[in-house]
Amino acid sequence: MDRKEQNFMWQLKNSKKIDHITTSFYIRAAQGNSSIIKFGSYDEQGIAPGASLAVYKTVATNSWNLMSRNI
Repeated sequence: MDRKEQNFMWQLKNSKKIDHITTSFYIRAAQGNSSIIKFGSYDEQGIAPGASLAVYKTVATNSWNLMSRNI
């Protein structure tokens, strides 16, 4: 990866603050503060009963962009 030292997630992994270059989003359509973003892994307990884990890869290593057909 070019200029990986400038990548936020790489910096977190390199400094051993996270285990993996992964970001998880737990989104609920409920009132209050119910959505969570987790850096470095995912939490199986955060997956709602009957729901499944979906994994998406960014378009490029220097971007947070996802292909819209994947969501």
